[in-house]
Amino acid sequence: MATIEIPLCSYCSHEIPTRSPGRPGRPRRFCSDYCRKAAYRARRRRTLEPALAFTYELPALPPTPSPDELTVHAVLEARGAAATLARLVPVVRRDFSWRCERAAAHIARSIDDCFPGV
Repeated sequence: MATIEIPLCSYCSHEIPTRSPGRPGRPRRFCSDYCRKAAYRARRRRTLEPALAFTYELPALPPTPSPDELTVHAVLEARGAAATLARLVPVVRRDFSWRCERAAAHIARSIDDCFPGV
């Protein structure tokens, strides 16, 4: 007695719909595009998990700077901005030249007034 083999989906184990006669191609493994994509995602997840499973020792965080150190850092950055603007005066367009010179002077004067000696 001959047995009839019913193809089942490799992902969900439901019956795979039969292909129309005369249609060429490999035998189908999945019942739908959804199962085909889900199986791909599952295979990919299995291959990526071992790579993500290792533990990584994080380096110790540097000590948090004090507010005074942050202030000094900000003042030095402002002085650097003023110096950069002053260096741009001879090379930028005339429209920007006077503005760079004026901004550099204002920043430098403000820093000197508020933070003398820094």
